[in-house]
Formats: sequence, C-alpha cells, structure tokens
Amino acid sequence: TFPLLESGIPVSLPKAKGAPIEDQVTVMVTVDAEGDWFWEGAKVTPESLAAEARYIRDQEPDTLLLLRGDEGLEYGVLIEVMQILKENGIQKISLVTQTGEAVGAP
Repeated sequence: TFPLLESGIPVSLPKAKGAPIEDQVTVMVTVDAEGDWFWEGAKVTPESLAAEARYIRDQEPDTLLLLRGDEGLEYGVLIEVMQILKENGIQKISLVTQTGEAVGAP
C-alpha cells in the first residue's frame, strides 16, 4: 500500500469495508505514523484537540468527526484521541479506511 495524502499529511490507512458517508458536516482528525495529531490538517496537542472538539460541539453539534489513523499505530493512540473527543462532546466518530469509506456508526 502507499500513503494517502489528506491535507498534506501522509497516512497509510488500514483496509476495511464500510459505508459511504451521507451528506453532512464533517471534520477530519488525522494521526500520522509518527503519532502526531492533526485537526483539519493543522497539528494539534491533546489540549487544543479538546478545545476544537468543544467548539464544534457548541457550533455544529451534528458534525461527523472522521478519524484517520495510520495502520502502523498502536491501538491505544487512536483510543486516546477518541476518548478526548468523546469527553469534549463529540458524539459521532467514524474511522476512515484506505478506500476512503468510514467504518462504524455515525
């Protein structure tokens, strides 16, 4: 496989089948192979990720958050990201696969 570029961030996504995303407001969070976190292409810390999540929760509560994680990441890294998002009010999170489809319940 080859890394896919989204907002200039190379990520080798895992392969999986999933359902296409319906038309709705989405935000992309990416964790690259080095474990760096990005919100819509801008590098973030856990604290700034939490702040962005709260802002989206308040402004667009039905937003679907798309989480892209490099397939080489340890499982716990994505769990940490998801935990921060959930704790700060993001209710809809889907994992993005190599095909660009989301996996999981929105």
